[in-house]
Amino acid sequence: MPRARQHAARDWRPRWCTDPTCTRSWDHDRLGNACGESVTHLVTDAEGGTLRACNGHALDVGKRLDGAAITVLSSDAGGA
Repeated sequence: MPRARQHAARDWRPRWCTDPTCTRSWDHDRLGNACGESVTHLVTDAEGGTLRACNGHALDVGKRLDGAAITVLSSDAGGA
């Protein structure tokens, strides 16, 4: 078996959502990968910095970042 596959098989364990109120889990490392969800929100911090985020990440930022403004993007502005 190739070394990478041996390492992956040895280290397999379920991964859980980092939100303590969420019970979702995955059989792969979601934190080590880019988010694959569609962009639905624009997040603006208190200093004017912005980022585009999916619904889940926008909700998380809203809980964690004081002064964040979260704007829902129109459906035609999605991942642009």
